[in-house]
Amino acid sequence: EENCSSSSNTKEKPKSWADIYEEEDLQRKKNDKKFEEEINNHLQEAKNGQLDQQKDLVDE
Repeated sequence: EENCSSSSNTKEKPKSWADIYEEEDLQRKKNDKKFEEEINNHLQEAKNGQLDQQKDLVDE
């Protein structure tokens, strides 16, 4: 992140769509990462749950 000493040029120069797109892309990647982890956790829980159910069936 560049920190320009003259704050005037940041005011008059709006973010380009490329900058905005890049920021959104980074944000999306972060969210995807979180989402992926959540899915993996759910899959793991589902597997564990199925294993428990199979154990119950064997016990009966």
